[in-house]
Amino acid sequence: MTHTIGKHTTTRLGTNTMSTPTNDWAYCTLTVSAGNIKCKQTQHSLYSFIEEVKDLDDGSPLTLNSIYEIPNCLIDTFTSCDEETYKDNYTLCGFRNMFEFTYKEWGVPYDVVSPQIDEESVDKVVFSFKTRCNAPLQWIQNVSLVYGELVFDIEAINEMDLWDSYESTYVNGKQIFHYYHKNQNKK
Repeated sequence: MTHTIGKHTTTRLGTNTMSTPTNDWAYCTLTVSAGNIKCKQTQHSLYSFIEEVKDLDDGSPLTLNSIYEIPNCLIDTFTSCDEETYKDNYTLCGFRNMFEFTYKEWGVPYDVVSPQIDEESVDKVVFSFKTRCNAPLQWIQNVSLVYGELVFDIEAINEMDLWDSYESTYVNGKQIFHYYHKNQNKK
C-alpha cells in the first residue's frame, strides 16, 4: 500500500509505514543574514536563531528538530506502527507517522548530516550540511516566517538530480528568489 505525502511517496513495509527516500544526498549551504545590520533587534534575532538551531544533545550547530520538533508519539512508534497506532498518532498530533511530519514540516525525510558553521559574524551565519534527497526548503520557509526579519539563502547541489543545483532565498515565509542550474555534463 502506498501513500502520497506532498510529492513524496510512502510505502507500507510489513506492519510499518516507512518512507522510501533515496540514498542520494543534497549538499547544502545555508546563509542566514540580518537584512538590516544597524537594527539591534535584527542582530538579536540572528543571535537567537543561531542559539535555537543548535542540537543540545550532540552539540552540533544545526538541527531541523530544534524549531519544528518531531512529536514524541511519532518517535515512540517509529518502528512498530499498525493502523490503530496510526489513528492514535493522528489524533494526538495530526500525523500518522514520522515521515508524514518530516516531509510536511521540513521537506526532507531526515535531519541534516554533518552540519558545520563555515562563517559567523554579527550580520550572518553560514552553515554547510547534507540531507537526503534534497534541501530542507520547507523547513527554511517555515523558519523564515518565525524569524521574519532575517534573510535565508540556500544553495544546494543534488546528487539525485545528477548534480543539478539551485539557489533560493526566503524572507518572512516567502520564497523571493529561485534559480535552477541544470548540469550539462551528465555522464
